[in-house]
Amino acid sequence: MRPHERRPRQRGAGGRPRPSPGGASRVRALRARVGAGGGGRTAALSPGARCAPRGPPRPPCASRASNYLPGRNLLLGSLAAVHCARARIPALALALLGDNPFPDATPDFLRTFGRCATRALGAPIRVRAPFRRLGKDAVIRLGHDLPLGLTLSCARPRGLRHCGRCTKCAERRAAFARAGVADPTTYAGGRRGA
Repeated sequence: MRPHERRPRQRGAGGRPRPSPGGASRVRALRARVGAGGGGRTAALSPGARCAPRGPPRPPCASRASNYLPGRNLLLGSLAAVHCARARIPALALALLGDNPFPDATPDFLRTFGRCATRALGAPIRVRAPFRRLGKDAVIRLGHDLPLGLTLSCARPRGLRHCGRCTKCAERRAAFARAGVADPTTYAGGRRGA
């Protein structure tokens, strides 16, 4: 099967399409090499980058300076939009959270990005942000029965493992604690979440 062709959906009882967790028909991981040439801090998007901040979560007023990766949502959304266009998937959901203060996480950015992707790719792409009004702890509570240990939010991952030392890992631990859900994360060095 070619990358741009759709795979048939799995069928459940009665021949109906089998639903997937969260209503998604399929999740696909896309890889991209990102160097420091686009502004330095964007290098944190690639494994092993050394520019992600360490330590406890920063207060909201410090979030912009300490955690901002210029163009992150633009870059990742663009990769996903290309995949959507090729696979004839008309909607793209970005996991932007309510406490994300960055310019590429605003409703205006989402509208503009959707129009730009549609025009650039010649395929209708509706961009959604279903968690835009929720915090990380609320999303964890919503998905407590999903395999949250398979999610990655680390700014300095070691392969597919969380480093356990960056501010994003600290935010993750704190969000699991606030949500009252056991953290299933395996951090680098084999440490398990609480």
